[in-house]
Amino acid sequence: LATNEPSFKLDHFFWAGLGAGERLEEPFNLPYPNRGSPDRINVRIGMTGLTYGSLAGQHQTYAYINNHSVGEGAWQNQTAFTINSPATLNLTTAIFQQNNFENTLALFSPTNTEPGRVVDRVVLNWFEVDYDRFYSAYENQLVFTPPAGLNTLIEYEIKNFSSPDITILKDGISIIRDFSVRPRNINGHTSYSAIFQDRVNSSTPKYWAAAGSGLLFPEKIEPDTVADLRNQNADYVIITDRKFKAALIPL
Repeated sequence: LATNEPSFKLDHFFWAGLGAGERLEEPFNLPYPNRGSPDRINVRIGMTGLTYGSLAGQHQTYAYINNHSVGEGAWQNQTAFTINSPATLNLTTAIFQQNNFENTLALFSPTNTEPGRVVDRVVLNWFEVDYDRFYSAYENQLVFTPPAGLNTLIEYEIKNFSSPDITILKDGISIIRDFSVRPRNINGHTSYSAIFQDRVNSSTPKYWAAAGSGLLFPEKIEPDTVADLRNQNADYVIITDRKFKAALIPL
């Protein structure tokens, strides 16, 4: 990518890359899938093109999870592109591993057969999976959303924490404080559950819960001197998601 562009304008860090005719495999854990759920899963894979110009042609990438097709994409130049799993594939949690949670994302870029278009390379930036899962923490962490289509009071029980000191956040809104903790001992191993109630609707955000080693803190904070924000001839600074960039430019 264009290395003369600062990081606040263009990504410079990626997961891994692959070229024409190559296959990339990335293992990942997906804890406690509810394999009996009929609900469709959603997969989003963030890609970026590396090659560009007349010799590169069009990027083409096919995506698979555990050898099940989850989507494909075609785009050009050094631009970002998101592969979204189409509804026509009717993907469910049955494609995931239930016992050891170990799954594999595979990407394949075919060889370009257009005359003179022999150079092609893309990179994997990120990927996300929305799936129906049990309310059980993995490595003392749990992120979940309320069931869709409800407008009512729900009682949650989130399980499998190794410590009773559990923190629950309602993303971007508040900390959940009024909840009870219940210990559970099986074969000498004690785990803890948190029980709380909350009113949910279509706009309710994600919940984040963690305890013990699952509570992560930044290792260090360093100033960003490359961006040189003080000399950008600006009246204010807006920090937001990249997808809102076009809407903010007129401001």
